[in-house]
Amino acid sequence: MQPYSREFYRTHGAGSGGSAEIIAPLVLSPLARSVIDVGCGLRIWLSVFEESGVKDVFGIDGDHVYWGPPADNLTAIHELQGLRLAGAKLIVFAWPAFWWLDLYSEFARYLYSHFNCVLKNDRLIAFSFRP
Repeated sequence: MQPYSREFYRTHGAGSGGSAEIIAPLVLSPLARSVIDVGCGLRIWLSVFEESGVKDVFGIDGDHVYWGPPADNLTAIHELQGLRLAGAKLIVFAWPAFWWLDLYSEFARYLYSHFNCVLKNDRLIAFSFRP
């Protein structure tokens, strides 16, 4: 995997910040004390959460972050279930990751049939795992 270039961050920065500004209010609650951003890049999302009052933010980035796409739909669903069991409350797809929902169509059907789609626009699709 090649590291992202300065050009990548320059062209994606504004859209990423706008997406973070939409998502932050959805996931923040009085109980939200910390945020972990896996693949944080330039910390754009983390800075939005800090501006929203989250004191404990942590970013992880580097070659170790991306393990590759799941082998198939069932693997994607299994990984999602593991994240839910670990305490995840929301899954968000930013527009560069919309291809997941096309490639893993059974996974997408699973999301839409089992969870509440709390946001869907041209930049973000988010599903809540809360009842």
